[in-house]
Amino acid sequence: MKLRFIAVVLLLWTVAGFAQTNPSPSELQRRRHRAAALLPEGVLLVHAAEGLKWTADGFRQDPFFYYFTGLENTAGAILAVHTPSGESWLFLPDEVRFAPGMTPEVTPSASANSAGVEHTVAWSELASFLSSRAAKSEPLYYISDPFTTAVFPAPLQPEGK
Repeated sequence: MKLRFIAVVLLLWTVAGFAQTNPSPSELQRRRHRAAALLPEGVLLVHAAEGLKWTADGFRQDPFFYYFTGLENTAGAILAVHTPSGESWLFLPDEVRFAPGMTPEVTPSASANSAGVEHTVAWSELASFLSSRAAKSEPLYYISDPFTTAVFPAPLQPEGK
């Protein structure tokens, strides 16, 4: 499976929507569908911020993750959007990555209806999800912040990490 990095420029047109607060689930779904329509067949992956950084004054969600999910306090999650269908999966870490007083909006056992996501599952299911896409030779499009290091489930960690 080829991992393709998407330049932020491809999705800059989405920035105009950042000003809207508390978007509805249908608006969040429209955002994901618009992004999916721009890409050839494959899977778009967006990683949430990893959690509180010891040098930060508070938690800061990844702007792309927030734009597509509306989830402010969900750390370490991975959003996957199947580009042909627009169907979405939210993969949530098995361990809690939150500061005292910071409550995640969703859990693997609960639905992510506030984000309009069709499937909310544990991180442990990400490897099989990606394997099934690799069997179909679907490319992955990954939006990442070049100034951070993303943390992935153990089976997906790069060699030597």
